[in-house]
Amino acid sequence: MWDTAENNGVLLYVILAEQKKIEIVADRSFADRVMTVDWQRICVEMEEAFAKGSYEVGTLAALDRISAIARLHFPARGDDQNELPNTTALLRTALPLIKNRSAMAALSLTRQRGPIHK
Repeated sequence: MWDTAENNGVLLYVILAEQKKIEIVADRSFADRVMTVDWQRICVEMEEAFAKGSYEVGTLAALDRISAIARLHFPARGDDQNELPNTTALLRTALPLIKNRSAMAALSLTRQRGPIHK
């Protein structure tokens, strides 16, 4: 994620084990454009949705917000190439720890979302 031409990769990191944790890791070009509180707000909203069992809604809303921020600060150009995969990386060692299979299914939806720059 650190090797994009504009240093503008974003990782949505979700741990669904006993101690749930959500983080957004943004590359250095976002540092002077997006405040930490903005990323934290997205994480909190996602955590609130998860607490209600709304894994799909929470995940898709977070992805939409992250995409909007990326498009605002790095608008698409005609020659843009998507430099990073838009797939979910699910660590198989974590599967026994994930109690809620709908949470796993919601995260799998990110595979279908496509690139941030549309």
